[in-house]
Amino acid sequence: MKSKKVQRGEELIQRHHPVVTKPGWLPAGLWPELDACRDRHEDAVHRVADAFSAAQANGDRFRAEDEARIEAYKTGMEAPKMTDPAERERLTADARAAYDAAQETLAEAVADAVATLEEHGEEWMADAARRTEEAEAKKAEAARLLAEAERIVAEADRVRLWVGRSSGQIERLALLGHYPFEQMPLPKRGGVGRPAGMGDPADLEAEAAHA
Repeated sequence: MKSKKVQRGEELIQRHHPVVTKPGWLPAGLWPELDACRDRHEDAVHRVADAFSAAQANGDRFRAEDEARIEAYKTGMEAPKMTDPAERERLTADARAAYDAAQETLAEAVADAVATLEEHGEEWMADAARRTEEAEAKKAEAARLLAEAERIVAEADRVRLWVGRSSGQIERLALLGHYPFEQMPLPKRGGVGRPAGMGDPADLEAEAAHA
């Protein structure tokens, strides 16, 4: 008779098939308890696959033997060696037993994983919310640093353009004559997604010329 855990796991598998029977259902590296469930589940999934492949290999072998025997009868050639019927029955039964055992192991792994999720759900939701807050804070800090970096670059560009205009090093700006540095607007550079070429020296010079 199957244990209650196996029965529970089989119910979950039937309800959530095929998601809970495939690798990758559970994430890795979040919490130790979930990692343990994931390891058991991944191992069980592979055991089922291996047991199925072994049973399928037996079936393919026996089918090939039968087809070869039929072909030999048709052509009058000597019949090939066949696996003894009793041996066939034993191998088939062993493969079936191994597959059933692997399926029960998978059912237990699924039941354990769901029970663990239910047990730690509130705790892990709070931890996930904390992770989100930390990620948002990092995103905001990154945006602040980017804005500060863009301001510093713009200041440097303004100095370069003013010097180029005032010293004659940038000829097309020099033709416009001197200009008060404090009244010179910060030039704009391209940000993420701005078309290629925007923000290069020629663009900034053209912008400064219209200041």
